[in-house]
Amino acid sequence: MNLRKLTAQNAVANWLSLITSSIVGFLLAPFVLHRLGDSAYGLYYLIISATSYYGLLSLGVRSSVVRYVANFKATGNEEDLCRVVNTCFFSYLVLGSLVFGLTLLGSAYVDAFFKISPSFLRDAQLLFIISGTALAINFPLSVFSGILEGLQKFYLMSPFEIFCTLLRAGLVVFFLDRGLGLLTVALITCGINMVLYNVFCIIVVMRIQKLHWGLRFIDRRTFRLVASYSLNSFVVTLSGILRGGAENIVTGIFISPAAITFYSIGEKLSEYIGRIVRNLAFIFIPMASHLHATNDETRMRKLFVEGNRICTFISFPFAALLIIMGKPIISLWMGPQYVAKSYIILVLLTIPAALWFSQATSTRILYGINQHVWLAKVYPIEGAASLAISLLLVRRMGIVGVAMGAAIPLVFTGMFVIAPHLCKILKMSLLRAFAQTYLPPLGMCAPLIFVLMLFRWFSPTPDLSLLIVQVVSGGAVYAAGLFWLFLTREPMGIKMRGRLLQYLPRTFSHQ
Repeated sequence: MNLRKLTAQNAVANWLSLITSSIVGFLLAPFVLHRLGDSAYGLYYLIISATSYYGLLSLGVRSSVVRYVANFKATGNEEDLCRVVNTCFFSYLVLGSLVFGLTLLGSAYVDAFFKISPSFLRDAQLLFIISGTALAINFPLSVFSGILEGLQKFYLMSPFEIFCTLLRAGLVVFFLDRGLGLLTVALITCGINMVLYNVFCIIVVMRIQKLHWGLRFIDRRTFRLVASYSLNSFVVTLSGILRGGAENIVTGIFISPAAITFYSIGEKLSEYIGRIVRNLAFIFIPMASHLHATNDETRMRKLFVEGNRICTFISFPFAALLIIMGKPIISLWMGPQYVAKSYIILVLLTIPAALWFSQATSTRILYGINQHVWLAKVYPIEGAASLAISLLLVRRMGIVGVAMGAAIPLVFTGMFVIAPHLCKILKMSLLRAFAQTYLPPLGMCAPLIFVLMLFRWFSPTPDLSLLIVQVVSGGAVYAAGLFWLFLTREPMGIKMRGRLLQYLPRTFSHQ
């Protein structure tokens, strides 16, 4: 299979998996919330966020699996491939055992850290054990999904990811509809996401890649090789966990698990921007690597501007849609009782998310030109700042203060740290780069914003069918603007328009 076909196949597979999980997650969330209630739903997110900090112990080892499996497979070095796999598996087996021990110990002190009512204490302890144990099992088993990624077998992984997503949703609906509760959701989610999926990956790996196992394949040289690459990935992962889980932890400690429910609704909607842009921006890493290797600075600058512009064309209209139509969306999605508290969280998180992901190409270029060491220095500072601001504001402003703690560092890092740093590397004017990146998307968003504001003015509380019509109509206006921009500003579009203008007169002259 040629590289272009493989890339397209993997990209389509990833997009299908993303679309499936996004739709299922969107539809399933209100069902689970109303079956469990605010307190149980918030408790679920609190415990999942708390146990996610076990990810700190991963030390970025899995990234080394992906990196070196791809490298040694390409060079035909099966011996070192087996050494990397065995060394990483053994390392994760030890770390998984440590996680399991910490889980058993931590479950006894859940109520000492979080504000949990006595009626939910037993469920909280069992939920902590279920989630922690699943993560402990996931540590060594995740090596196999890393192998498949290193072998570029995304097109094999994504169909089973879709199957697991649909199976999980079906089982959750089936059992919750029959009166079972919080622990059932946890068992289904952890069992499918962290056990069943990994078992599938093991079976596929054993069928397509010959591996040898044994203590003789575990050595210090390979461990040092893995550790040297993993360190920077670990630091980036660490900052991501600090930034991603701190909000729920702070809310659970200083407010209550029920408050997490209101926060998570706004957070879930704002996360859809990141899900879409991340999948797109991933393709810019190999492009940047190629241009860096050939010292093509001109095309690198073009990639920087045009890549970020594409990301902005996606993130800005989604942000406008969520901010303008957020209240009816939350009301119809979760219920009108969640609008007052969750909408402000949605606004506070959506604006920085749109700005951050408008610079998604910048971070991918830094990875592509081997400058992610710099990101490993910046991200921890951002994560620590987010936690500090949240702690400072939570007592005074509640979940609004927590959201501001997440928002402020995100905007500052994306717009005033990463973008200027890359402009300095590429020897570009920051103001010019910003103008080329943001002015066209802002111009295209203006008609969309106008149309959506009209809809909100004439129909402030639409029903579901009317809301869909409004969103589709706004999307059609935005798509028409993009098509006009393509035909009048892009070289390919200008060429296409010229051919069309030549073709039409000939067509009508023969009639």
